[in-house]
Amino acid sequence: MRAPLLATTVNYIDRQILALIKEFLDAELGWSNETFGWVNGAFQLSYAVGLLFFGWFVDRFGTKIGYATSIVLWSLAAIGHAAVGSVNGFFAARVALG
Repeated sequence: MRAPLLATTVNYIDRQILALIKEFLDAELGWSNETFGWVNGAFQLSYAVGLLFFGWFVDRFGTKIGYATSIVLWSLAAIGHAAVGSVNGFFAARVALG
């Protein structure tokens, strides 16, 4: 029972971290506040759509497989952030994370 709690906690922290590192990303990516808003909006939209899909997935395959799959996909998407060097790449990484 501890692993799901830890993974869920990391998930919630990960969703909030972008606001904390915004000033560093401003310098690195050179984006505007509007672009930052678009990135956040796209993340929220993809997160909502992803919940619809994963709800079906968990119903179909069960919680163990569903949770393990979501952790693997979330981790790969989070790792993908390290490979980007542009606003478009960051946008794509955030959508994948959602």
